[in-house]
Amino acid sequence: MNITIDFLSPRDVAVIRQLAERIWPIAYRELLSTDQIRYMIDQRYDPEVLLEQMAAGDLFLGARKDRWCGYAHVYALGLGTFKLDKLYVDIDDQRQGIGRKLLERVSSEVVLAGGVELTLRVNRNNLKAIRAYERYGFEITGTDKVAIGGGFFMDDYVMTCSLDEKE
Repeated sequence: MNITIDFLSPRDVAVIRQLAERIWPIAYRELLSTDQIRYMIDQRYDPEVLLEQMAAGDLFLGARKDRWCGYAHVYALGLGTFKLDKLYVDIDDQRQGIGRKLLERVSSEVVLAGGVELTLRVNRNNLKAIRAYERYGFEITGTDKVAIGGGFFMDDYVMTCSLDEKE
C-alpha cells in the first residue's frame, strides 16, 4: 500500500473537516458524550479556525492512499517545543502504519524548523492512543484539565517526546 504524506493548504480545509466528522464520533464514542463530540468538532474544525491556524503558520499534513485517510496539525510553542494538536487516521485505515508515517513526517518537519521537543495532549482514558504514542517515544509528563466551554472539559495527559533522540 502506497501512503503519501503531503502538506495541506486552505483548499484542503473541507477534507480535514470531513475526516474529523467521520473519525471523531467513532474514536470518542466511549470517552465523550455525543454532545461534547459535536461541540468539539464544531469548535476545532470550523473552517475559519482552520484557515486562521494555517495563516498563522501552523503546519497541516495529510495522509493519502487512494483517498485522504488521515491528518496532523502541529505548531510552535517556542524555545524548540512544538505541539502536536491533532493526529487522526480514519477508522478503516488504522493499524496500517499511517499514524506512524504522519508522526515521522511531523517530527522531521519540526526538526527542520529547529524543534527539539514535541508535546501533545491525549484524553486520559484513550488507552489505545496513549499506547501508540508511547511506542513512538512519548512519555506522560503531566495532566491537564481544561474547561473548553459549553460546560465541557478536556481531561488529558500531557505527553512529551524528545526529537534529538530520533535523529
